[in-house]
Amino acid sequence: MKRHLQIICAVSLAVLASSCTEEISDLQKDAFIKFYGSYLGDVGRDVQSMGTEGYAVTGTVVPDSVARMVLILTDEAGNQKEGSPIVYGGDYQTAGNALLLLGDGFLLGGTLTDTTADDEFETDIFLVRTNEVGDTIWTRRFGGEENDVLNHVVQRHSGGFVIAGKKTTDEDENLWILMVDEAGQLIYDLEGSDLDDDDEANFIYRTADGYICACTYDDGTMEGTDIYLISLDENCNVLDARAFGDEDDNFARSVVRIGNDYYVMGYTESTVTGLDETRLFRFSVESGEITAPGHSATIWANGADIKGEDCILNSEGNIVVFGTTTVNENRDMYLVVLDSEGALIGDPREYGELGNQSGFAVDAAPDGGLILVGTSSLEGNSLISLMKTDANGRFN
Repeated sequence: MKRHLQIICAVSLAVLASSCTEEISDLQKDAFIKFYGSYLGDVGRDVQSMGTEGYAVTGTVVPDSVARMVLILTDEAGNQKEGSPIVYGGDYQTAGNALLLLGDGFLLGGTLTDTTADDEFETDIFLVRTNEVGDTIWTRRFGGEENDVLNHVVQRHSGGFVIAGKKTTDEDENLWILMVDEAGQLIYDLEGSDLDDDDEANFIYRTADGYICACTYDDGTMEGTDIYLISLDENCNVLDARAFGDEDDNFARSVVRIGNDYYVMGYTESTVTGLDETRLFRFSVESGEITAPGHSATIWANGADIKGEDCILNSEGNIVVFGTTTVNENRDMYLVVLDSEGALIGDPREYGELGNQSGFAVDAAPDGGLILVGTSSLEGNSLISLMKTDANGRFN
């Protein structure tokens, strides 16, 4: 059954933006839909629950015709707090891709666009450390004179942060894993691997004694890209690596743990149907060694692209996959719930009516529900969208 965003009498995203200032009653903390931004090209990319304090969102807004990394702070009902939104980057064009909630503030990660000596545009990894109200404590940038990207970030075991991304050198794209200390100073970085060119680190998962990095790589054959898992110790030394995939193009997006096992989630461009399918590969890690997958699941639909972007465990212990479905160039947010064996629970849920909706990230809400962030676009404009549902993606 399709679940639509209830957008009533909205003829443009400007109307949606004006509605965001209205207060929502306490009863609507359980389920709401909110929009934020300047409607000029705004994108929601990550969300973190702050418990009973509300939610934090990052992405990109365009308040003055220049794209800016943004931090949006809301209460439990999605109403923006005083001083929100906060933008970062000064005179540079910046974008927010990832967000960490810390004990005394936030770490935002994304990109900063600059010009090279040859007047070419290039992007660097951009980090912003803030206090609890979003005031900047420090900023850092990492990169060369080609495009470098931050995809994900986690807290480091011994303090600081570990970053998963991509570094471009001589037009070759390589996975890039960086460790920085609590002040944002570079401690160590791992660039590339024993793979061919054209690979990137998409997601970093912190285990009890190290990390698992989910990557996408091209082995240089005609068989497409594969998901590539790297097991790392607490100092980011490589312990093991394993590829998952087939002759199709496979792209890594997220990792979730169930008991002693893990799922790596991503999507595949099927050579048979020409459509995107979301896939989950099961694996285990023991003493740093990655074992072969015991089970895989595929999420697909006739005539539709299903592209998973994020996954978590909900309060019922089931896997929630969130992303975007596309039919005839019309996009809707898409959510499915799977059990620990990868079997579908209930019907998939689609959110969207007017315009196009894209889903990017999901987090657990303090009441056991879900908080979802993405982008709502209409007539060439877009806003950041935030939705609160129950544990299975329902509004009731």
